[in-house]
Amino acid sequence: MIKVIRKATLNDIQSCAKLLEIAFPHAYTVDEAMTEIEELVNNQVVLVYDLENTVVGFIGAIEQYKGFTYELHPLVVDKAYQYQGIGKQLVDALEQSLVSRGIYNVYLGTDDEFFQTSLSDKPIDGDLFESIKTIKNYRKHPYEFYLKQGFKIVGVIPDANGECKPDIIMAKKLKR
Repeated sequence: MIKVIRKATLNDIQSCAKLLEIAFPHAYTVDEAMTEIEELVNNQVVLVYDLENTVVGFIGAIEQYKGFTYELHPLVVDKAYQYQGIGKQLVDALEQSLVSRGIYNVYLGTDDEFFQTSLSDKPIDGDLFESIKTIKNYRKHPYEFYLKQGFKIVGVIPDANGECKPDIIMAKKLKR
């Protein structure tokens, strides 16, 4: 079985857009997904996981902070290939790519739109840092995946996606 992580090309836009639309149907229409992926492939960093000439996952990064820091956006793995280490391999490859460009940090937002963590139990009115420190994962929210990749929760935007639907902000200093 031939598997390769490589830089995305214009030929990969449709495959990546379809994966994005399937993974986040609440956030992307077909056209929105195509536009997002075209923009990423043309102007940012996108790596694909190619398995036997089929894109089964991809990761993107958007330049921020004058190029010192990039935002990881998005990471998508076809549902049939999840929990096989592909996401980790894509994150590792992205980090290597960013380090080779002299980038210092990578961050991401991982929305809790479906009440998957204790941060969406109730309004975050009290001590935000205590809420972060005692976070619980109820239903496979991806923040735990990113913790395993060395990211730390550095903040939360309460109600970012509606009432009691926060965005969990995570970041990682890259080893240079």
